[in-house]
Amino acid sequence: WMASMGQGLFGYAQDGTVRNYTMKKGADNNLKINSLPNNFLSKLSVSHDGKTLFIATSVGLSALNLATESWTATFGKNCLNNGTFSHSVYEDRKGRVWFGTDDGVYCYDLKHGIKEKRYTIKEGLCDNSICSITEDNKGRIWMGTAHGICCLNPKTGKTENYYAESGIQSNEFSDGTVATKNGGAFIIMGGTGGITWFEPAKVAQQKWDAKVSVSDFVVGSRSVFAGMESGIYEINL
Repeated sequence: WMASMGQGLFGYAQDGTVRNYTMKKGADNNLKINSLPNNFLSKLSVSHDGKTLFIATSVGLSALNLATESWTATFGKNCLNNGTFSHSVYEDRKGRVWFGTDDGVYCYDLKHGIKEKRYTIKEGLCDNSICSITEDNKGRIWMGTAHGICCLNPKTGKTENYYAESGIQSNEFSDGTVATKNGGAFIIMGGTGGITWFEPAKVAQQKWDAKVSVSDFVVGSRSVFAGMESGIYEINL
């Protein structure tokens, strides 16, 4: 399968014929139409059972049932989060669909109905623009964003963030540029400064052991010292 920015979706049907799926007229406004809701697609993710193709589009999240070629069977409509620009999509081992947008990441637990859970900087993400999503071998979700890498533990909701000073290629990552090796034991992410390759099990936050001390005290662009006068008072520091 191949997504394009403006030409829809290209792929092979189960009978081996080449298919090009494009938006039918009105499908962007009438979400019940069996069609792509938009032709500008950014990322694809095939479900682990091979039955569904999840697609991040410029207007929201779509899903194609590969057996029936239905765009409405999975969600009951051709698009979730209609009107939301998306960068990435990923289905984890538990069947949850992670949908990366400019407004954070949405998690849908489709096995228990379409239940949406949203994570943003308020929940600990380093940035709301989610460029890429993958999973390590411990089930943690790793996201490349427009400002750093975020590791999210879905069980606890806790996050850990890493930035350029942590050793990654830069703070800005590219849409959909992510891969894993050995079941998530290695993760590779690409961005504006190159490639970041790491073993999640060996990544740890550095402890902040710096000692804080006051080196100067400035008021009105002048350094203030003990013994100086302020009006009728003598300054004691």
